[in-house]
Amino acid sequence: MRIAMLGHSGVGKTTYMACMYGVLQQSIQGFTLRANQQYDHDRLLRLGQSVVRGVYPAATDQRGEYPFQLRYQGRPVFEFTWADYRGGALTERSSSLEAQQLQNDLTQADGVLVFCDTEAIVRGKRITAQIGRLAYLVGQAMSRVQHPMPLGLVLTKADLVDEIGERVYEAVRPLVDSVAASQHVLGTVLPVACGPSPQLVQLPVLYVLAHGILGNAMALMQQVEHHEATAQSHVNQGNTFGGFLSDVWNSLTSQPTHQDHANAARARALTALQTLEPLVEPAKTLLDYLKELPKF
Repeated sequence: MRIAMLGHSGVGKTTYMACMYGVLQQSIQGFTLRANQQYDHDRLLRLGQSVVRGVYPAATDQRGEYPFQLRYQGRPVFEFTWADYRGGALTERSSSLEAQQLQNDLTQADGVLVFCDTEAIVRGKRITAQIGRLAYLVGQAMSRVQHPMPLGLVLTKADLVDEIGERVYEAVRPLVDSVAASQHVLGTVLPVACGPSPQLVQLPVLYVLAHGILGNAMALMQQVEHHEATAQSHVNQGNTFGGFLSDVWNSLTSQPTHQDHANAARARALTALQTLEPLVEPAKTLLDYLKELPKF
């Protein structure tokens, strides 16, 4: 699975990532997170500890990718890649290399997190153009998406405002509308706060991962059903007179019989089922944990 994260400079993407990683070192409904590379693990923990002390990291100055592993009750259950974009990529010409990469990644991603600065909206800072640009880029990409995709609209710095009211939701409405226009994209709004007292930072990543796990589980179940149906088809063919003669000939010439094909199909079904089984409980747990989230 591939998650794309984007937002303008200063919105708090790097801070969120470090804070979220630190929080998910402790179990949330049985889930923890681990970076595949020791360097990424150490760096994110160091940044997360700084955020808890009120020291925030500098803005991202380049596109970065991080391979992660979601764990459930201590065992690995799901691999995913996190793509982080520097805020400047959103203001570049559409012909630039990174802008093109961003569009491709958004279209092909399995999940997207879009970040908006809640404090900037409430304080009346000029971010209308930024949100409009985000809405345009996201809308363009989502219109080309042909597979189920979760998208989280992450409202950062929620602890720096008295409340997230109509003013905030009106400001992000262009983004909401651009997502809602796609029949394949399921969106939700997620206010978060980083710093000494993190709030809800686990929800965005678990939201997109829940749909990733569910999608993989459904694909594996379809494989099981397909292989079982193939096995039964070979059994049925072998039970006909023509199938019997074919099997006799195949046996004499050392070719696979209908029974051999059926056994091979059942073996493939069993392999898919064994891959599916570890995902069932985590998928159910995540979906139950996230069921109250608003959808758009």
